[in-house]
Amino acid sequence: MELWQRLAAIKASRVEPALRLVLIMLAEHMAPDRLTCWQAVETIADETGYCERQTRDILNELEARGLIRRWWGEHKCRD
Repeated sequence: MELWQRLAAIKASRVEPALRLVLIMLAEHMAPDRLTCWQAVETIADETGYCERQTRDILNELEARGLIRRWWGEHKCRD
């Protein structure tokens, strides 16, 4: 899936704006050949303007909704 397709799907989703913004940041950092991204929480927080605690809360919510999956702090965005 191309980046523009990922972004269009995220933008068309009905998730709250804060969650959507974090999903967009994750999508922009995804490896082009795989659905993985390895960005630090600090990087996502910097890019979104959220504090690290709020960013972690959003990532937890995204995982609880099944929109991302984490391994040892990293995230994998689902197709």
